[in-house]
Amino acid sequence: MMHWPIRDQHARLGRMLRPHYAYYGITGNLRMLSNLRHHAEDRWRIWLSRRTRGNLIRWDVFTRILALYPLPAARIVHQYSTTKSKPVQ
Repeated sequence: MMHWPIRDQHARLGRMLRPHYAYYGITGNLRMLSNLRHHAEDRWRIWLSRRTRGNLIRWDVFTRILALYPLPAARIVHQYSTTKSKPVQ
């Protein structure tokens, strides 16, 4: 995937993240999903940097790439209540 065009890499990463969000997107897990997205962005930046013969792509340059090709945002898909309801008498 490293040599694919950025547009195709973005599409593939989105297809990998969305099911993960769908499965793990439960109440209380948003911080970890956001952390996963950040790590995915960081790894993508490193893989893109390997195409430039040694130098890491700076974050300001990569931020412009993310503005054009944003990864899907982490989101909660399954809402669970954390309060217990009283039994009906």
